[in-house]
Amino acid sequence: MTVAFPVFVLEKDSRTILRFDSLDEMQGYLERIDVENEEYEAWDANGWPIRMTVQKPLWLRLELSAQGPKPGGLLSDLRHFAQFVGVKLDVEDETKSPTAIYEKIVTNKPQKGILRRFVERF
Repeated sequence: MTVAFPVFVLEKDSRTILRFDSLDEMQGYLERIDVENEEYEAWDANGWPIRMTVQKPLWLRLELSAQGPKPGGLLSDLRHFAQFVGVKLDVEDETKSPTAIYEKIVTNKPQKGILRRFVERF
């Protein structure tokens, strides 16, 4: 089986979920040391967990987890992400694809003013 894009990556420290449409995009954004330190969790478009490792010559390698999806998995983390950014998901959203749920969250995320963003950092 191969990884189906888009890939969703959870930044464990901030609990933010990012969407990547290609391996090149992931390599341009993610940091090698963070991948080595397992600072991320990742899923493919079907919600299947992905194991990210470092290799050469392309530094990032993606493999589907042999264990398969965990109960809750990506859907649970998308719910937490929505709550974190202030977006309410409806019951019917849970029947949608991870991509559709993610798009709803980022499209409906309230915009923060510059002062609020500054205060939240400290």
